[in-house]
Amino acid sequence: SPARVEVVEEMQAVSDEFRTLLFSESGIDWYRKQVENSRQKVARFLHVHLGEGGGSLVFVPNTTTAYRLALAALEFHPGDIVITSDQEHLSTLQALYSLKQRGVELIVIPASSEGRFLTQLDDICNERKVRLITVSHVAHTDGRILPLQQVCEIAGRRNIILAIDGAQA
Repeated sequence: SPARVEVVEEMQAVSDEFRTLLFSESGIDWYRKQVENSRQKVARFLHVHLGEGGGSLVFVPNTTTAYRLALAALEFHPGDIVITSDQEHLSTLQALYSLKQRGVELIVIPASSEGRFLTQLDDICNERKVRLITVSHVAHTDGRILPLQQVCEIAGRRNIILAIDGAQA
């Protein structure tokens, strides 16, 4: 959707101010203060408590980077099982397929039918030791909303790590 006028004006004001400070010590200090101020505001908005050094909230350039960082933080081992849907963004699927090189088994469940998707997900989680379930909240292809409440319940009952891509939501 189009940006609100006051947002565009604020972005322009910050950009103009930064341009005058570029490549200077005062500019670096100003930039760091802006980033910290933004972190504090986002943390309040999300109801996140920033840890020492603000380690619980990180700004990254895009969702793909964030997703790859999150995957890297999970120590996968050969034989681990990851489940996802066939509605994931290409960059997500690429990151997941790269785990196969490390011996991780990737199971992609078709999400054409919500009921069948949930049944398959539940069945696999009953039969196998799943390490991670990762799904989008909203499919980038057609805007379909995946059944997160039920996916959360399935993962929660079995203490499975759940990663939700909320970029499209």
